Amino acid sequence: MVRAELTSTALQATFWTALIVVSAGAVLLLRGRRSAVPRVRDNTPRPGGPLLCWSRCNPDRCPLNVTDLPFGRDRVRRTEWFGGLRRGNSSAMNLHHLLGSVERVESLDAPAAATSRIAGRLIERTRLAGALRGSWLGHPVHPLLITIPVGTWMTSAVFDILFKDVTTARRLIAVGLAATPPTVLAGWADYSLLDRRQQRVGLVHAASNAVGVTMFWLSYRAYRRNRNRAARTYSFLGLAAISVGGALGGHLSYAQGAGMFRWQPLRAVTHRHPLEYQRAA
Repeated sequence: MVRAELTSTALQATFWTALIVVSAGAVLLLRGRRSAVPRVRDNTPRPGGPLLCWSRCNPDRCPLNVTDLPFGRDRVRRTEWFGGLRRGNSSAMNLHHLLGSVERVESLDAPAAATSRIAGRLIERTRLAGALRGSWLGHPVHPLLITIPVGTWMTSAVFDILFKDVTTARRLIAVGLAATPPTVLAGWADYSLLDRRQQRVGLVHAASNAVGVTMFWLSYRAYRRNRNRAARTYSFLGLAAISVGGALGGHLSYAQGAGMFRWQPLRAVTHRHPLEYQRAA
């Protein structure tokens, strides 16, 4: 009974902490976007509808004719702000700026290409490529599976720090480690389908998460040996690493559009309302 109450309290604390952090981050990002990037809109009627341009869309994938913009495609390429449009040097450094910088690290191309080839060959041999990539779900499986290790590791820290229950903390870390292999497998199944810029971000995302998994494995060992202080240190390092990996994963999915409309290719053209482009600006 006591354990159930502690579990409920820990989950509530985790939920409200996450809600506060996400809300604060959203406010900061919205303020940064409004102050740093000018919106470019042209409501000139066109055969395909009004020209509503994202302020941060990728010029190579923009559904609009960017040559009609005031500064043209060449200007867009010269002033590209990590996949977005900006004028001059008025953009300020923010988190999106930092995450997007990984897209331009060309030195990652060689290891990314080699990793993509190896991952593609291994996944195709399993005959489970479609299932791992979400053919049965309608979208990639990896973002769904990642909630298990991340959730258990966050809750483990709550039990250790707030409730001093190192046994439950250790067991939760073990659950997260057990859920890691299928999560990683689903991620590598998606990797071979990414384009070059996405693979750069995906490689750093995978490396950061690998560091996090290693830290939690060391934390689990430390808990087993009653080295609780070391275990806490490893856990916090692991949480920091997977936080970086999670931010890069979010950038990969939502800023770069990795895996979007993979199983509904027509929906990208026929089911998106023009206001979505406008709201993304």
